[in-house]
Amino acid sequence: MSYQAFYRKLRPARFADIIGQEHVVTTLRNQLMSRRVAHAYLFVGTRGTGKTSMAKIFARAINCEASDKGEPCGICPACAASRSGASANVLEIDAASNNSVDNIRELRDEIQHAPISGVYKVLIIDEVHMLSTGAFNALLKTLEEPPAHVYFILATTEAQKIPATILSRCQRFDFRRVSPREMTAALRGYMDGEGVRVTDDALDYVAELSDGAMRDALSLLDRAASLYGGTEITRGMLRDLMGAVDGEVYVRLTAALQTGDNRACLGIIDEAAAQGRDITQFVNEYVRHLRGLMITASADASPELAGIVRFLTHFAELAAGLRHSVNERVSLEVACIKLCLPQAAPPLQAAQEGSAPAKAPAQAPTATKAAPAAAKQQNTPAVPEDVQLAIRNFGALAERLKMPVKKMLRDSTPRYTGGDCLTIAADEGSVATLERNKGAIKAELAAMFKKDIDVVIVSASGLAGGKHSTLSARNTREHIAEVFGEDIVEFS
Repeated sequence: MSYQAFYRKLRPARFADIIGQEHVVTTLRNQLMSRRVAHAYLFVGTRGTGKTSMAKIFARAINCEASDKGEPCGICPACAASRSGASANVLEIDAASNNSVDNIRELRDEIQHAPISGVYKVLIIDEVHMLSTGAFNALLKTLEEPPAHVYFILATTEAQKIPATILSRCQRFDFRRVSPREMTAALRGYMDGEGVRVTDDALDYVAELSDGAMRDALSLLDRAASLYGGTEITRGMLRDLMGAVDGEVYVRLTAALQTGDNRACLGIIDEAAAQGRDITQFVNEYVRHLRGLMITASADASPELAGIVRFLTHFAELAAGLRHSVNERVSLEVACIKLCLPQAAPPLQAAQEGSAPAKAPAQAPTATKAAPAAAKQQNTPAVPEDVQLAIRNFGALAERLKMPVKKMLRDSTPRYTGGDCLTIAADEGSVATLERNKGAIKAELAAMFKKDIDVVIVSASGLAGGKHSTLSARNTREHIAEVFGEDIVEFS
């Protein structure tokens, strides 16, 4: 038997097998059971979210001779013919390659004839937005007065390109991206069923890379299974397969950008290129890294968010433009150097921590005004360099841990409360779990910075009212100014 790719072999055969589209499944089942099926449907959503699979299952259910609660039975002659692709009652075309007026006219002539077996004919047009203007006009005539035995299911990734006259004659269903949690659970079931060994963090990584597209996730795992054979697939293997780099590289790149060290930036890019890493993948991964930091920083709505947004905006624009770049590496190098130039936007005070740029004074400060600030900085105990690194990279640290520790760290706040340790102020309900996983947190810190950094877990409420109250009771702006000796501008 010829080999079948995972995304084809594991294609859903029933409504119950569809992942993440319960809102669509429920409505279609109800319509089938109540015999209130519309004559035309439009399925809209990004690639790999199940539009075509849903269309095929719905088409099968319409002609099923023994459906149960809207589900196609899968064994009657109509279902069997449809699953094997031999059904004359289910017509499927790809508008990307069949988009002319003649193609639609041929289909229109075909559906005028009643089905030889069964009761209904179902026409599925994938990527319908690719039809020409003339083809849309030809289709419109049939949609206006459809034969009683015909149903239309149109699928598209770009609904905005479809004429309003077509849209108004269809029931529209928007397909959501599959959530990481749903995708990871589904992938675990698929891989166990196929006998493919893969670690949990590798599946998390696949869900992250696929961005809600199940087909992309299955294709990536298919490639990994073919390359690594019977070996257990790990996150590192997938990074190598995708040409990605370890998260520590992005920590170093951000540190170089924050200090304006363009030589270090170019060295990091050269290192990635020498290892054969894909530049587009490198930039996309870095955008995801910065997004993780942004989400962490936005939880407290602190001023530090502005700095991260500046970096994220810069590299997101670069990622969008790389497809048109003549030399992707040069584009990345130029983007980094621009951020390092003095005339660029004010340097990020703490890129990984996400602090905002320092406020520029309206006029040169006098010695009298500068004296109190200098005195305050002298009285502020120096924060150990290791702890500064840990605080500035707290968002990246959270992303390296597994659930539920990852979420708990995202909801926590890194602090310096004295000594040579990182203090993590967490919700009361998270303290016990984080305490049990302190070893894993310290191990990830050591892996990130090649140094042992001690960790203390405390309750955020206890920190505000306990022995550290002199530090933590202040707001974020005052806290940063005191710890790092920097006046941080506030943003509304």
